[in-house]
Amino acid sequence: MTTALFLSPILKTPFLGDDAFNSYFIGKMGYDHLSVTDWFFRYNQYVISRGRFFPGMTVIQISKFMLTQSPVTMKALNIAAIALTS
Repeated sequence: MTTALFLSPILKTPFLGDDAFNSYFIGKMGYDHLSVTDWFFRYNQYVISRGRFFPGMTVIQISKFMLTQSPVTMKALNIAAIALTS
């Protein structure tokens, strides 16, 4: 509970870093005429080319941004996950 209260100011911030880039993937899929599977393989290739190989993370990123486009909801889910595991 204390962790959630401590992290709650984060809810007022916009998407930052990778989340800013990743939040546009639905629009990018439409622009490039890609299916979710095509996007998965393309994004995974991008991540691997930068030295980060963890395909599970690609699935998590796609799932997160398909479920919600709201920074507040996304950050609330992250805070809840942190609070539950701390």
